[in-house]
Amino acid sequence: MRQKDLNLNTIVNAEAALFLRDLRTGTGKLHRLLESHPALSALLQPTVTVSQYVHYLSVMKQVLKVFEEHIIPKIASLLPVLQNHSSTSQIDADLMQLSLTNRSVSDYPVYPMPPGNSTICFMLGFTYVIEGSKLGGKVIFRHLENHLGITPEWGGRYLTNEGLPIMERWKTLLSQLSDYIVQHDGGAEAISGATYAFQSINDFFSVQQQENEL
Repeated sequence: MRQKDLNLNTIVNAEAALFLRDLRTGTGKLHRLLESHPALSALLQPTVTVSQYVHYLSVMKQVLKVFEEHIIPKIASLLPVLQNHSSTSQIDADLMQLSLTNRSVSDYPVYPMPPGNSTICFMLGFTYVIEGSKLGGKVIFRHLENHLGITPEWGGRYLTNEGLPIMERWKTLLSQLSDYIVQHDGGAEAISGATYAFQSINDFFSVQQQENEL
Protein backbone atom coordinates (compact mmCIF):
# COMPACT_ATOMS: atom_id res chain seq x y z
CA MET A 1 0.00 0.00 0.00
CA ARG A 2 1.32 3.43 -0.96
CA GLN A 3 1.95 6.17 1.63
CA LYS A 4 -0.79 8.26 0.02
CA ASP A 5 -3.28 5.43 0.59
CA LEU A 6 -2.11 5.03 4.18
CA ASN A 7 -2.62 8.74 4.83
CA LEU A 8 -6.10 8.62 3.28
CA ASN A 9 -7.06 5.63 5.41
CA THR A 10 -5.81 7.43 8.53
CA ILE A 11 -7.93 10.48 7.71
CA VAL A 12 -11.00 8.35 6.98
CA ASN A 13 -10.56 6.38 10.21
CA ALA A 14 -10.21 9.58 12.24
CA GLU A 15 -13.29 11.11 10.64
CA ALA A 16 -15.21 7.86 11.16
CA ALA A 17 -14.35 7.91 14.86
CA LEU A 18 -15.58 11.51 15.14
CA PHE A 19 -18.77 10.64 13.27
CA LEU A 20 -19.49 7.68 15.55
CA ARG A 21 -18.99 9.93 18.55
CA ASP A 22 -21.44 12.46 17.12
CA LEU A 23 -23.88 9.67 16.27
CA ARG A 24 -23.86 8.30 19.82
CA THR A 25 -24.13 11.77 21.32
CA GLY A 26 -26.87 12.89 18.94
CA THR A 27 -29.07 9.86 19.56
CA GLY A 28 -28.15 9.10 23.18
CA LYS A 29 -31.35 10.50 24.70
CA LEU A 30 -33.58 8.54 22.31
CA HIS A 31 -31.50 5.43 22.84
CA ARG A 32 -32.01 5.62 26.59
CA LEU A 33 -35.72 6.34 26.09
CA LEU A 34 -36.14 3.16 24.05
CA GLU A 35 -34.14 1.07 26.50
CA SER A 36 -36.40 2.25 29.33
CA HIS A 37 -39.64 1.48 27.47
CA PRO A 38 -41.89 -0.73 29.64
CA ALA A 39 -42.00 -3.48 27.01
CA LEU A 40 -38.19 -3.73 27.07
CA SER A 41 -37.48 -2.99 30.71
CA ALA A 42 -39.97 -5.72 31.68
CA LEU A 43 -37.65 -8.28 30.12
CA LEU A 44 -34.99 -7.50 32.73
CA GLN A 45 -37.27 -7.79 35.74
CA PRO A 46 -37.26 -10.87 38.05
CA THR A 47 -41.00 -11.16 37.35
CA VAL A 48 -40.62 -11.39 33.55
CA THR A 49 -43.03 -13.78 31.87
CA VAL A 50 -42.93 -15.79 28.66
CA SER A 51 -45.92 -13.78 27.45
CA GLN A 52 -43.95 -10.52 27.81
CA TYR A 53 -41.04 -12.02 25.91
CA VAL A 54 -43.33 -13.28 23.15
CA HIS A 55 -44.82 -9.79 22.85
CA TYR A 56 -41.34 -8.29 22.47
CA LEU A 57 -40.39 -10.80 19.76
CA SER A 58 -43.67 -10.24 17.92
CA VAL A 59 -43.19 -6.47 17.79
CA MET A 60 -39.55 -6.77 16.76
CA LYS A 61 -40.52 -9.11 13.95
CA GLN A 62 -42.61 -6.35 12.39
CA VAL A 63 -39.69 -3.90 12.60
CA LEU A 64 -37.21 -6.40 11.19
CA LYS A 65 -39.57 -7.42 8.38
CA VAL A 66 -39.48 -3.87 7.02
CA PHE A 67 -35.72 -3.73 7.52
CA GLU A 68 -35.06 -6.99 5.68
CA GLU A 69 -37.50 -6.42 2.83
CA HIS A 70 -37.03 -2.72 2.11
CA ILE A 71 -33.67 -1.56 3.46
CA ILE A 72 -31.18 -4.43 3.30
CA PRO A 73 -31.67 -4.95 -0.48
CA LYS A 74 -30.56 -1.34 -1.02
CA ILE A 75 -27.42 -1.48 1.14
CA ALA A 76 -26.33 -5.14 1.17
CA SER A 77 -23.64 -4.52 -1.44
CA LEU A 78 -22.09 -1.94 0.91
CA LEU A 79 -22.42 -4.16 4.00
CA PRO A 80 -21.81 -7.77 2.92
CA VAL A 81 -22.20 -8.90 6.54
CA LEU A 82 -25.96 -8.35 6.15
CA GLN A 83 -26.29 -10.81 3.29
CA ASN A 84 -27.78 -14.28 3.72
CA HIS A 85 -29.04 -13.56 7.22
CA SER A 86 -32.64 -13.43 8.42
CA SER A 87 -33.51 -12.27 11.92
CA THR A 88 -37.22 -12.72 11.17
CA SER A 89 -36.62 -16.42 10.51
CA GLN A 90 -34.90 -16.67 13.88
CA ILE A 91 -37.86 -15.00 15.57
CA ASP A 92 -40.30 -17.30 13.76
CA ALA A 93 -38.45 -20.31 15.15
CA ASP A 94 -38.47 -18.82 18.66
CA LEU A 95 -42.20 -18.06 18.52
CA MET A 96 -42.99 -21.55 17.28
CA GLN A 97 -41.33 -22.98 20.38
CA LEU A 98 -42.73 -20.47 22.88
CA SER A 99 -46.21 -20.27 21.33
CA LEU A 100 -47.79 -18.60 24.33
CA THR A 101 -49.65 -15.52 23.17
CA ASN A 102 -53.23 -14.34 22.85
CA ARG A 103 -52.38 -12.41 19.72
CA SER A 104 -51.19 -13.89 16.47
CA VAL A 105 -48.11 -12.19 15.03
CA SER A 106 -50.18 -11.46 11.94
CA ASP A 107 -52.48 -9.34 14.14
CA TYR A 108 -49.72 -6.82 14.78
CA PRO A 109 -49.90 -3.72 12.55
CA VAL A 110 -47.15 -3.14 10.04
CA TYR A 111 -44.20 -1.10 11.24
CA PRO A 112 -44.13 2.27 9.42
CA MET A 113 -41.84 2.42 6.44
CA PRO A 114 -38.95 4.91 6.51
CA PRO A 115 -39.50 7.92 4.22
CA GLY A 116 -39.61 6.96 0.56
CA ASN A 117 -36.89 9.45 -0.35
CA SER A 118 -34.44 8.08 2.22
CA THR A 119 -30.80 8.36 1.19
CA ILE A 120 -28.29 5.53 1.53
CA CYS A 121 -26.71 7.27 4.52
CA PHE A 122 -30.14 7.65 6.16
CA MET A 123 -30.66 3.91 5.74
CA LEU A 124 -27.21 3.20 7.17
CA GLY A 125 -28.14 5.24 10.24
CA PHE A 126 -31.29 3.14 10.55
CA THR A 127 -29.16 0.02 10.21
CA TYR A 128 -26.89 1.20 13.02
CA VAL A 129 -29.85 1.10 15.41
CA ILE A 130 -31.24 -2.26 14.24
CA GLU A 131 -27.92 -4.08 14.31
CA GLY A 132 -26.77 -2.35 17.49
CA SER A 133 -29.85 -3.64 19.30
CA LYS A 134 -28.40 -7.14 19.07
CA LEU A 135 -25.70 -6.15 21.55
CA GLY A 136 -28.41 -5.42 24.10
CA GLY A 137 -29.99 -8.72 23.17
CA LYS A 138 -27.10 -10.52 24.82
CA VAL A 139 -27.95 -8.86 28.15
CA ILE A 140 -31.62 -9.73 27.77
CA PHE A 141 -30.76 -13.33 26.90
CA ARG A 142 -28.67 -13.87 30.02
CA HIS A 143 -31.53 -12.63 32.18
CA LEU A 144 -34.15 -14.75 30.40
CA GLU A 145 -31.87 -17.74 30.54
CA ASN A 146 -31.81 -17.45 34.34
CA HIS A 147 -35.49 -16.66 34.85
CA LEU A 148 -37.33 -18.42 32.01
CA GLY A 149 -34.92 -21.16 30.98
CA ILE A 150 -34.43 -19.66 27.50
CA THR A 151 -31.51 -21.25 25.63
CA PRO A 152 -29.93 -20.64 22.22
CA GLU A 153 -31.82 -23.72 21.02
CA TRP A 154 -35.13 -22.98 22.79
CA GLY A 155 -36.60 -19.55 22.34
CA GLY A 156 -33.28 -17.72 22.11
CA ARG A 157 -32.20 -17.96 18.48
CA TYR A 158 -32.79 -14.29 17.77
CA LEU A 159 -31.19 -12.94 20.95
CA THR A 160 -28.08 -15.12 20.52
CA ASN A 161 -27.89 -14.88 16.73
CA GLU A 162 -27.96 -18.69 16.75
CA GLY A 163 -24.60 -18.79 18.46
CA LEU A 164 -22.77 -16.80 15.78
CA PRO A 165 -20.32 -14.15 17.07
CA ILE A 166 -22.32 -10.96 17.54
CA MET A 167 -19.46 -8.63 18.52
CA GLU A 168 -17.28 -9.51 15.53
CA ARG A 169 -20.22 -8.96 13.19
CA TRP A 170 -20.95 -5.60 14.86
CA LYS A 171 -17.36 -4.35 14.59
CA THR A 172 -17.20 -5.28 10.90
CA LEU A 173 -20.51 -3.61 10.15
CA LEU A 174 -19.64 -0.48 12.15
CA SER A 175 -16.35 -0.07 10.28
CA GLN A 176 -17.92 -0.47 6.83
CA LEU A 177 -20.90 1.70 7.70
CA SER A 178 -18.94 4.60 9.16
CA ASP A 179 -16.32 4.60 6.38
CA TYR A 180 -19.00 4.90 3.72
CA ILE A 181 -20.81 7.67 5.56
CA VAL A 182 -17.75 9.87 6.08
CA GLN A 183 -16.53 9.33 2.52
CA HIS A 184 -19.91 10.52 1.23
CA ASP A 185 -20.29 13.36 3.74
CA GLY A 186 -23.48 11.78 5.02
CA GLY A 187 -23.14 12.22 8.77
CA ALA A 188 -26.22 14.40 9.17
CA GLU A 189 -28.35 12.04 7.09
CA ALA A 190 -27.11 9.01 9.04
CA ILE A 191 -27.94 10.65 12.36
CA SER A 192 -31.41 11.47 10.98
CA GLY A 193 -31.85 7.81 10.04
CA ALA A 194 -30.79 6.63 13.49
CA THR A 195 -33.06 9.20 15.11
CA TYR A 196 -35.99 8.00 13.00
CA ALA A 197 -35.29 4.39 13.98
CA PHE A 198 -35.08 5.04 17.73
CA GLN A 199 -38.18 7.26 17.78
CA SER A 200 -40.37 5.16 15.48
CA ILE A 201 -39.50 1.89 17.23
CA ASN A 202 -40.26 3.45 20.61
CA ASP A 203 -43.59 4.75 19.29
CA PHE A 204 -44.39 1.37 17.71
CA PHE A 205 -43.76 -0.43 21.00
CA SER A 206 -46.01 2.07 22.77
CA VAL A 207 -48.92 1.43 20.39
CA GLN A 208 -48.49 -2.34 20.65
CA GLN A 209 -48.19 -2.15 24.43
CA GLN A 210 -51.55 -0.40 24.64
CA GLU A 211 -53.25 -2.91 22.33
CA ASN A 212 -51.66 -5.86 24.16
CA GLU A 213 -53.19 -4.64 27.42
CA LEU A 214 -56.73 -4.40 26.02
